Amino acid sequence: MLTLTNIQPRLKIILFAGIVGIILIIVIGIVLASLPSQKLPSKKPSTIASSPTPITNPEVIIPPKEEREKLPIDVKTIRKKIIDSKIDERGGDVILYESSAHRIIYVPNIDIFFVMILEDPAAEIKKEAQLWFLNFGLEQIDLCDLPVRFTLFNQQLKKTNPNFNILPDGCTA
Repeated sequence: MLTLTNIQPRLKIILFAGIVGIILIIVIGIVLASLPSQKLPSKKPSTIASSPTPITNPEVIIPPKEEREKLPIDVKTIRKKIIDSKIDERGGDVILYESSAHRIIYVPNIDIFFVMILEDPAAEIKKEAQLWFLNFGLEQIDLCDLPVRFTLFNQQLKKTNPNFNILPDGCTA
């Protein structure tokens, strides 16, 4: 007949084995999570030499904050003047300029100026937007470090402007 005294030693062994098993699973999970993930090599489709190279480096799109903090005093003053010229605020973003062709927005939480091009000809509209910044007293090279980035509003614009560069003219990645 089974009594509690007969079951207790077996119960202690089973309970001990269960606790050790759970601890092992947790330790293995922590070790696996701390290992660097290895990506499998992927085959890249062959590209024509003249095709545009998309900018995928996040530091090009949003440069490190340290670079923006190194701006010269006069550029910082003009930058503040540009931000203070706001015409509206939407969802935390500061609308600086709006037309049927493009919209200039300052995004405070990532400290960057975006120019959204809404229609073609994108290259001409990009030049107009750069001129808007230059009229505040900036030099063309200042747009690189401010930073100002350009984006095309929709897929149609992306199709008609396959070589469009998100950086201001004269800036390099």
